[in-house]
Amino acid sequence: MLGPQQPTPVLERQGHRPLSGRELAARARSHIHTAYDSPLGCDTAMIADALQVSASHLCHQYRKAYGATIGNEVRQLRIARARNLLATTDMLMKEVAAACGYYSNTYRTFHGAFRSVMKMSPREYRRGVFEGRIQPDHSPDLQSRVS
Repeated sequence: MLGPQQPTPVLERQGHRPLSGRELAARARSHIHTAYDSPLGCDTAMIADALQVSASHLCHQYRKAYGATIGNEVRQLRIARARNLLATTDMLMKEVAAACGYYSNTYRTFHGAFRSVMKMSPREYRRGVFEGRIQPDHSPDLQSRVS
């Protein structure tokens, strides 16, 4: 059973000086890139609470800084990891889904997210990689995939 999430060191505030919008977004992004595969690690309200700001303010500053929503960034990171796992392992789809942070309605949610990003199902992607029709991206640096 999961206990209450504790703020990660990247989210801990130093002193009482308010963070600038860019600093706020950078701290949130750093946390997202380390916790995207956790079921609660990328909850906007939890991140905002740890940074002592409102969720709407965090979302606004994040979008202003990076031109993307927190949810979209999480989805892109999770799908990048799924692509790697699909191309390099024989894990079951539900195992890939769980390894990428999709824990509730595991396969259905994962399948929908994968299809919306990749325009094909996870099975079609894996088949295409193994048949040589799709060139997998084996870049170990998932952070560089999302700007």
